[in-house]
Amino acid sequence: MDGWAGRFAPSPTGPLHVGSLISAVASRADARARDGRWLLRIDDIDPPREASGARESIPRTLERHAMPADGPIRYQSARLDRYHEALGALAADGLLYRCRCTRRMLVGHERYPGTCRGERADPDDVESLRPSAVPWARPGDALRLRLSGRLCVDDAVQGAMDVDLASGPGDIVVRRRDGLIAYPLASAVDDAEVAHVVRGADLLAATAAQQAVLERLGLDVPGWAHVPVAIEADGRKLGKSTDAPPVDEGRPLETLLAVWRFLGQPTLTVGSSDDFWRVAPDAWSLGAVPHLRAQAVPEGVV
Repeated sequence: MDGWAGRFAPSPTGPLHVGSLISAVASRADARARDGRWLLRIDDIDPPREASGARESIPRTLERHAMPADGPIRYQSARLDRYHEALGALAADGLLYRCRCTRRMLVGHERYPGTCRGERADPDDVESLRPSAVPWARPGDALRLRLSGRLCVDDAVQGAMDVDLASGPGDIVVRRRDGLIAYPLASAVDDAEVAHVVRGADLLAATAAQQAVLERLGLDVPGWAHVPVAIEADGRKLGKSTDAPPVDEGRPLETLLAVWRFLGQPTLTVGSSDDFWRVAPDAWSLGAVPHLRAQAVPEGVV
């Protein structure tokens, strides 16, 4: 871990929307309140889903809201070798197996039924699946991580959760059939390098699996805090899947203040986005964030 740091890690599948900005504001305020650094990581390991121009628009939108990252942007696509080292370590411990199941074969199953559990993957198998220079163009078997036992996810907003891994996430994919590294592995490896992860509660369900990956790799587990996600009047999460509009870059202060209220924070009297960030860290209280998984979209921002 490179000093005390928090991070914001959007996926470049589209421009930044208010739902993502809520997580960004919460994570930045929390990091600055602890005199830590706020890092920006672009989770760009799923090229087929990446939207044109999103890599450039995300940091631009953050900067329009006076939210530059504290250091160079980190890209997951530049860390594929590190993820494969992690796969090799898990395979060496006998925790991975090859899986040939398709999505169609798994219809009707809440979690993976263990169909391929006998197909153990050893380090040589993992090395044979290492991607070429075009990492998404080499299909093969998926790799799954065996998960059993219990763990406690201690979340600063949502509270402590005791999770049975077998009946919860079950055996998770850590390398997809299309050759791409799966989110739980990549994010776990990267998040071991920060002290605190503040993100949306829509990712709470993935946290147990991510923490299990960290524990099996012997890596540091960060502190977790999952803030409420914004939902529309019909109950749908505000996000790229619901065609949420991008953040309006022309009224950054109004948007910041609306997000601040959404997060349950005290009223701030400021005249600009820069002023907002000068006072927000001292006023920030993680304990004041509503202990909810979701709540209505901040009024006036979409």
